[in-house]
Amino acid sequence: MNSKAIVVVDDEETDRFLMRRLFDRSGVEADFIEFENGDRFVDAITPSGAGSADLLEKYSAVYVFLDINMPGMSGFDVIGEIERLINFGTFTSQHVPVLVWSSSSNPTDRMNALASSCVSAYVVKPNNMREAETLFLHHVT
Repeated sequence: MNSKAIVVVDDEETDRFLMRRLFDRSGVEADFIEFENGDRFVDAITPSGAGSADLLEKYSAVYVFLDINMPGMSGFDVIGEIERLINFGTFTSQHVPVLVWSSSSNPTDRMNALASSCVSAYVVKPNNMREAETLFLHHVT
């Protein structure tokens, strides 16, 4: 059992594949978990949701790479749910730090995401592997 998990919440399979590849190359000691939408991730961290005990009780830290533009529950909706759970005392922002990993370079999206106490950074998805690897390692180490 690892003490931390890297969680990717992104509807794009190619972006999840990229993150898996970065993780595999990084040598970071953690479990890698993927969610293809925000609804499933929120279900996994909500006390009444399936798998919440498994995800939040198993790891001392859950590093979340979160896409903003997803069908169903958007990244902003997910951030709202994380904030609600933090305010309820389910976990802390240190337990579940969020890095928004989005294709949106819209300044309003960046400002709205960073206004949340649980968001540690907002990164526009890079176009090259080296930059992506640097950003990944910076967030999880």
